[in-house]
Formats: sequence, C-alpha cells, structure tokens
Amino acid sequence: MEPPDPFPNSEVKRLSADGSVVRPCESRSSSAPYLKPPYDCKGVLFMGLLFGAMMKDIKSRKYIIGNTTQQGVTLLEVMTVLGVISVLVTVAYPAVIGYLQGAEARRVENVLLMAMKEARLLSQTTKNNVVVCLADEQQRCNRLAGHQVLLIRDSDDNQRIDKPAELLKAYPLSLKYGTVEMRASLLRSHMKYFWDTGAPRGHFGHVKYCSVSSKARHSYQVVVNSAGWVWVKEGCGG
Repeated sequence: MEPPDPFPNSEVKRLSADGSVVRPCESRSSSAPYLKPPYDCKGVLFMGLLFGAMMKDIKSRKYIIGNTTQQGVTLLEVMTVLGVISVLVTVAYPAVIGYLQGAEARRVENVLLMAMKEARLLSQTTKNNVVVCLADEQQRCNRLAGHQVLLIRDSDDNQRIDKPAELLKAYPLSLKYGTVEMRASLLRSHMKYFWDTGAPRGHFGHVKYCSVSSKARHSYQVVVNSAGWVWVKEGCGG
C-alpha cells in the first residue's frame, strides 16, 4: 500500500514559534511580509519625483557669460542635489537589504522543500535509498555546509558520493544573509528516504535556516517526521 502523500495539495503547513498555524497572510508564501519596506513608500516616491524635477530644471537653465550662453549649475544647487541623493540612499538602503534577506529566505525554503519532495519521489522510482544532505563546494556532506543540497543514490549505504552516477540532484544555495544546519536523528548529518516506503524512518529531523535579519519570519525550520511529512516552523532556535 502506497504511503500517504506528505505534501497534500502541494501545500506545506507552517507553524509559528509557539506551535500555532500561521495564517496565509502571515506565511512566507505571501510576498507581502517581505516586500513591505520599513519606510513610507509615498515619502520615498515624493523625494524621487522632487529630485527628478530639480535635475530637469537644472538641465534647462542657461547663463550668459561674456558674449556666450552656457549651461551650468550653482554651488547651492549642487549641494541640494547631493543632500537629496544622500537622503534617498539612507532611506532606500535598509529597505533593499530587508527585501534581499526576505528573498533569500523564501528561495532557500523552496529549495529545501523541493529537495525533500524530490528525494521521496526518487527513492520510489529508482528503487534505491536516497540520502539528502548539505554539502560544501567539493560535494562533501556536512551538516553545517551551506553551498548546496545533494540527493545521493546510496546503494552501498556509506552516505557519500563514490562515483558520479550516484549523484541524483544538486541544488545550489549561495547564502549571503543566513546560515543553514541539518539535524537528523541519532546526531546524523543527513536524512535518508528508503525506497520501500518513501519515508525517512530513523533518519528524520529538520533543516534550519537562520537569517542575519532581526525579523523572526526570515528564520525557520523545515521539519521532516518519520513518515515523511514536512512542515515549516518559524524561528531557528532549538
């Protein structure tokens, strides 16, 4: 009998740090929490329009010097433009960094969920046990490695790649704003999906992503139980 699908309707349950289910509007699947900047967009837009109008006015001005007509700007105008630019940079930079942190958090979450789902599928279609692990640039499994996620056909049960044919999938992570760590049962540094059931019995655990951002929703744990069910829990503690 085929085990139940741990990804019903292609949706993954998300839990907050206190264990309650996160509403859709609060979930990372919604772009709103990540795209909302910490500053007033109308203020930034107004300053941008003001800067554009000033530049257009300065470009159209002409000055008569001797017998010739030349275009130019005054020192006051230059100082004003530099002041507006500095304010725009000061306001926009934290918003841009916050967006990039949120974008990486969403991307890594999608990669981890896709890797778990693909490992389950490949274990049953290839009739081989499939190992999921974090790996470095040399494709060596390490629970703290943040370079990529590997799916390995573990025919000899040694949890490493002995020949190129054993590598099934490699998902790059390219982390800049956070770190990842895999914690599996019995202190293992990998999870293993068995071909007969498609479940990681005895090899379950979680992968946590800890963002440098102070926002709790940017850090989370992708949890896998012994039956292969997957959900996302906010926060990287534990």
